[in-house]
Amino acid sequence: MSGYNALWLPGFDHAGIATQDVVEKDFMREKGKTSHDIGLEEFLKKAWKWTHKYSGTIKTHLRRLGSSLDWTRECFTMDEERSKAVVEAFVRLHKEGVIYRGDQLVNWDCFSRTARSDEEIDYVEIRGRTLRSVPGYEKPVEFGLMTSFAYPLEDGSGEVVVATTRVETILGDTAIAVHPDDARYKHLHGKFAVHPFNGRKLPIVCDADLVDPELGTGCVKITPAHEQKDYELGKLHHLEAINIFTNDGKINKNGGSEFAGMQRYAAREAVVEALHNKGLLRGVEDKDMRIGICSRSRDVVEPMLKPQWYVRIPAWYATLEEDQLKKFGTYSDHWVVARNEEEAREEAAVKFSGKKLLDLSQDPDVLDTWFSSGLFPLSALGWPDQTEELKAFYPGSVLETGLDILFFWVARMVMLSMKLSDGEVPFSEVYLHPMVRDAHGRKMSKSLGNGIDPLEVINGESLAGLQTRLKKEERFPSCITFPHSKPKKKQVPIFDKEEKDSKTKSEEMALSRLSLRSNPFLKPSTTAAAFSPSSTRRHVSTDTTPITIKTAVPFESHLCDAPSRSVETSSSEILSFFRDMARMRRMEIAADSLYKAKMIRGFCHLYDGQEALAVGMEAAITKKDAIITSYRDHCTFLGRGGELVDAFSELMGRKRGCSNGKGGSMHFYKKDACFYGGHGIVGAQIPLGCGLAFAQKYSKEEFVTFTLYGDGAANQGQLFEALNIAALWDLPAILVCENNHYGMGTATWRSAKSPAYFKRGDYVPGLKVDGMDALAVKQACKFAKEHALKNGPIVLEMDTYRYHGHSMSDPGSTYRTRDEVSGVRQVRDPIERVRKLLLSHDIATEKELKDMEKEVRKEVDDAVAQAKESPVPEPSELFTNMYVKDCGVESFGADRKELKVTLT
Repeated sequence: MSGYNALWLPGFDHAGIATQDVVEKDFMREKGKTSHDIGLEEFLKKAWKWTHKYSGTIKTHLRRLGSSLDWTRECFTMDEERSKAVVEAFVRLHKEGVIYRGDQLVNWDCFSRTARSDEEIDYVEIRGRTLRSVPGYEKPVEFGLMTSFAYPLEDGSGEVVVATTRVETILGDTAIAVHPDDARYKHLHGKFAVHPFNGRKLPIVCDADLVDPELGTGCVKITPAHEQKDYELGKLHHLEAINIFTNDGKINKNGGSEFAGMQRYAAREAVVEALHNKGLLRGVEDKDMRIGICSRSRDVVEPMLKPQWYVRIPAWYATLEEDQLKKFGTYSDHWVVARNEEEAREEAAVKFSGKKLLDLSQDPDVLDTWFSSGLFPLSALGWPDQTEELKAFYPGSVLETGLDILFFWVARMVMLSMKLSDGEVPFSEVYLHPMVRDAHGRKMSKSLGNGIDPLEVINGESLAGLQTRLKKEERFPSCITFPHSKPKKKQVPIFDKEEKDSKTKSEEMALSRLSLRSNPFLKPSTTAAAFSPSSTRRHVSTDTTPITIKTAVPFESHLCDAPSRSVETSSSEILSFFRDMARMRRMEIAADSLYKAKMIRGFCHLYDGQEALAVGMEAAITKKDAIITSYRDHCTFLGRGGELVDAFSELMGRKRGCSNGKGGSMHFYKKDACFYGGHGIVGAQIPLGCGLAFAQKYSKEEFVTFTLYGDGAANQGQLFEALNIAALWDLPAILVCENNHYGMGTATWRSAKSPAYFKRGDYVPGLKVDGMDALAVKQACKFAKEHALKNGPIVLEMDTYRYHGHSMSDPGSTYRTRDEVSGVRQVRDPIERVRKLLLSHDIATEKELKDMEKEVRKEVDDAVAQAKESPVPEPSELFTNMYVKDCGVESFGADRKELKVTLT
């Protein structure tokens, strides 16, 4: 319109993997079958039908939005011209040695039977023994277990004990590694162990990089075909790499006839049983671990050694008469790369001159979508032909895309275009549009089926109508969430009014952009208005509209049905969690400083890291429900409505303290809120708590008692005696074990029974809870209260982690190491979890949360100053010295029957 020769080029990619996943899920939902059940041809028909339908929808969207693209130049990454460009690029790159084929470990999706890129993998933290649903399995699969077993030495002189969380992979073990400087195993250097199932000799090799002598037994099993570090060590020591899995995740013939044909996780159980029967099983214990989950299929990915093309595929495999093995792909040097079959035969005739060619088969493997999409700046203009359009419009000026595919697409376009066009950068500017996300902070996508059709919004579809369609199309129904009522206030637009008034209409519509000043290929623009999400978000929400959030970790139950993982909450409640936990954390930091200054009366038992337990429990109950603790009760006191100044005053033994300065650091009470804290004899609070529950039951009150104890008290006889009585009388008692995985003398390996504390009640129901997730704690406590009022006692095991011991100044060798604490903070910190929720749900901005933390810090500092001004009680208020007034009688001797009178 301004007289320039301009072109906005429309193009569509085939989104190969995503399309396959979506079509697979749709077909499974409709017919209960997979693509492997119906065959390739039938599956491709359905995939093409789906592609035509949705590419047409996208074009309709763009036209309806008024986008002025040149639709006469529309192209698709799998049309004839673009396919020609893919073949040409592949052949050129292969001839230059850029593309090659080789065996590499890949993330293998056994359910979809395909390799997955690192970007498609979500890593999930597993805290000890955890059941998790896996596609293709009828029952949940158990993760979070470390299995120890022995390999007998070849010379009969003993055994080598190793441990693994994937015990089924021992079927592919080819070596055992030890640290070269570990004195315990010096005598084993160069020796062999014997595989118990196949007799394979396993060399004992030395490796200082892979093996940490301080971890486990100091011996590591080596499975080169199914573990990246093992693969690297295998190449170094020339170890055999034995793949034991089929493409669909079953044990293949390499795993031995005893296990062949079993699904991998069924084989896990069978291997453990077989080790036990051979007398080689040395133990199974809980183990925190991390597993990779495919973001598309939700399968647990399996590291697997596979031959893959690494940008190295128009490729044909030549089968020769002299080949001993005629299976496709057996010999890595039998591949030829060419533009078509005719050219491939010419190449094969030269490469295998003098040898009889039996067959030439094209590789069924495919390049990922991004290879063809990466050629788009060239292929859309007719490359590899030197067309007039290519001369006129290459390189382009602007690319418009989203932040999420910068590496997937933008980087590939730059690299491939420069490689194939004599170094010319395909575009000088990149505009990034904002991402529209769902209630969980996930981007809207085909794989999840959680997208909103913009035409429905334009046409004025009702909220109920949108929800109905989403429920129909949602491909993970357990993830879908809707508010139970309409929002109580109008949603704030993406630009605040003050900013909106100051912007021109064109600026409001401008796309957000990426300014890559450090990248010479992508020049920053000086004309478009930058969009800063942090500067345009709304003020901190006080909305009480119900929202539903799913807990990160499932509940484990014993003799009861686990509660739903979908927790009903609100913006205001999540915000209150953040503020309350920030106050608790800051209080403990200040308490530690006072402890170091010798201003705390007694020990300073801290609660940092466990704040989620205090706030989550409080959110589920009333002040008429009782809580009784041993010590570490400052945070519970705040949760019950206590004041900071009262807490600090008590810690310092001042009159203003919640126990009038008589309790010191361990004894906090708030009787009006039914809080009885600080029974210093560890374990004594449990029978006392059951006594409170007795009073509640026989006063016919609809309230319960939560009695808290740590894993250090979990083996005490008085706990089980009190629990037996509570069960006998159906008392509304909830025993809460704060499992720190430490236990001060009752660590897992020393415990009297199973470390699964929620099962310790035997015939009393139990529940294991992620104790560092405030919403999970809330859900569990709500469930437990309802259960206790109806059925009697229940045990809650809160899987938690306290960062420090008696004080932050006393981590020491008897408690946590600083590295260990830092590691847990990064993954499970309860405050950071809530912070992420607030940001992902757009409830508050990072700046607003920082401001809130500053306010909390000032609040705590002011409370400390006020507490210091409170007087110390008179000695007469704290104790009575019987030897001061008149006289006293002291008994002594072995039987305490001898008396001595002391006169004053």
